[in-house]
Amino acid sequence: MLPTLEEVIVGSLMGRSSDDFNAEYREYKKKLERYKRKERRSTNGKVLVEIAYWSGRVEVLGRFVARSRRGIPPYYNPVQLRPEFKEVYFSW
Repeated sequence: MLPTLEEVIVGSLMGRSSDDFNAEYREYKKKLERYKRKERRSTNGKVLVEIAYWSGRVEVLGRFVARSRRGIPPYYNPVQLRPEFKEVYFSW
């Protein structure tokens, strides 16, 4: 999530338009959905890593686009495949 947060901060300081951020947010959501569809039929662990990566990017950029002042979840739930505020412990 930190690289996306850095992109948002630097981009906004450099004068990037809200339309650019909105377009990038839509693109990230499409990529995330594509990987989630792949995950249903894949046995490859790399897809789960991609889902975690794009989920973080969508979470940060979505909050920026929505102008949300809520905190960004610091943890990632590996079972439900989404960012969370509480750390999740599990065993395979």
